[in-house]
Amino acid sequence: MFILIVPYLKYLLKAGDEHSVHSPFVFDLYYRAIKPRDGRYLQWVRVEPPDANTPVRIQNKPHHILTIESLRKTLKSDSRTIEITELGAGSKIYTGNQRKVSDLNNTAQKPAKYAQLLARLVAYFQPSNILDLGTSLGLTTAYMALSGQNAQVYSFEGCPQTALIAQENLTKLGIKNVSIIKGNIDITLQEIVSGLSSIDFVFVDANHRKAPTLAYFEICLSKVHENSIMIFDDIYWSKDMTDAWEQIKQHPSVGISIDLFQFGIILFRKTQAKQHFVLKY
Repeated sequence: MFILIVPYLKYLLKAGDEHSVHSPFVFDLYYRAIKPRDGRYLQWVRVEPPDANTPVRIQNKPHHILTIESLRKTLKSDSRTIEITELGAGSKIYTGNQRKVSDLNNTAQKPAKYAQLLARLVAYFQPSNILDLGTSLGLTTAYMALSGQNAQVYSFEGCPQTALIAQENLTKLGIKNVSIIKGNIDITLQEIVSGLSSIDFVFVDANHRKAPTLAYFEICLSKVHENSIMIFDDIYWSKDMTDAWEQIKQHPSVGISIDLFQFGIILFRKTQAKQHFVLKY
């Protein structure tokens, strides 16, 4: 969209690669998980290094990605119409509450490039619990769930009919470690977070407005720890979202922020000075 052209040009002027990163931790994260140089990385499992001097490896395991992408192709021709319960900022493309599944697949799902990035990040950090704020049709959820098969995924969806399609898709993929939490995230998120001892991994792709985004951040903040990661989608989708991203970056609890234009990554490490990175993806 035209509204994104100026922010994207500014991003390109600022964005660096691994050679511009002087933090050993961020260098390893970028080189091994965010933008790996080996094109074979299609689906990922973390391989623990034998000692502290050996880098983490993210090993190729392609079957899962092929299955998910096959389902994505099927959904492109799914002509079923469902009624959308819109609780967030709404679509910039469609009006009305009736939507074809194929349209949702084309506009509301993360493209494979970004879904696979989330999968690599799950493989890298090995979270025990994952909060997915915005299930949609469940494909992005599936990437995270299959990459973290030892994790419990709590996926939040405000639209009941969309949640039903998502559950159908997860069942087709044989995924059993996802609980879809139906209802208004403004209410359900606090209920789930209250029952967790800690939060390891959060992907925020829900309301797309400043106040709710900041509220989700604050709710999750109560349970994050040194090795937690939060990823915010569409940080340049609107001025509202960019304002939210800038405010989150400056929060005293945030140690590292990484701007990939589509995604904003937040880390809470306190073992190094606060740093903000703008990196190519």
